[in-house]
Amino acid sequence: MTPTVRTLLLSLAAALVAACSGPRTSFQAGDPVVLVNGGGVAIGGYDPVSYFEGETPARGSKDHVAEHDGATYRFASAESREAFLTNPAQFAPAYGGWCAWAIADGEGALVEVDPKSFLVQGGRLMLFYDGLLADTRKMWLAQDTAELERRADGNWERLEETAR
Repeated sequence: MTPTVRTLLLSLAAALVAACSGPRTSFQAGDPVVLVNGGGVAIGGYDPVSYFEGETPARGSKDHVAEHDGATYRFASAESREAFLTNPAQFAPAYGGWCAWAIADGEGALVEVDPKSFLVQGGRLMLFYDGLLADTRKMWLAQDTAELERRADGNWERLEETAR
């Protein structure tokens, strides 16, 4: 299979995932923009600071929490919590924690992520969908990542404005 055919098939798989799950493509005014679980916890309870410290993110604890942008973040230690509180924008995931690939694809679909599928690019934490039909992190890395980030930034700005 040629790389072009593989990329096309992966793109089609991601589109199929998005179509089957019926992701939202906008926020309503006043909606929180951060992806949270039913308990209001961001990143599936993983410590956002830990993504910048090693290859594997650490689970956060209910003992070390902080609120930011309407979401609860959990941390593995008091030190991680303090680092986050010093500069939340440095550690909070890009695009509210929604799938960076889906935000970049032009449709601006709000696709949930696997918190263990991530990339730190340009000092920013990006999270990705990794499921039955697609690994969007691999798809991201197979293309011009700077261009994908530029597109995602533009689409995210548009999406965030709908929540204001």
